[in-house]
Amino acid sequence: MNSVGQRACFRAVSLKLKLSTSFFLQVLGIVQNMSFFQCPKCKHETYIFGAEGAKELAAKLELDVLGDIPLHMNIREMSDKGQPIVISHPDSPEANAYLRLSAEVMKKLPGSPR
Repeated sequence: MNSVGQRACFRAVSLKLKLSTSFFLQVLGIVQNMSFFQCPKCKHETYIFGAEGAKELAAKLELDVLGDIPLHMNIREMSDKGQPIVISHPDSPEANAYLRLSAEVMKKLPGSPR
């Protein structure tokens, strides 16, 4: 499941969880999308949608937070071009967010080494 940190999204995520489990889909955890915006000039991080919302939701739903994906221009630009950020900018903090997320997903898959 993915969510932004905004509490207004909690109901939608809860409904998606119910729908997923009704189809016997395993939900691995929550991904907080657009977790923060970092100013390209001063590097200050702003939590536009709130900082702890996904963590609160995950605790309520008894799920883990698998990762946080920032709201970043490089992600949007490379996505529009069909170029994954992990390939176009592999050493960037944005790419590292996706790599950390994929590592957490791998840990949750059956038969995966812990």
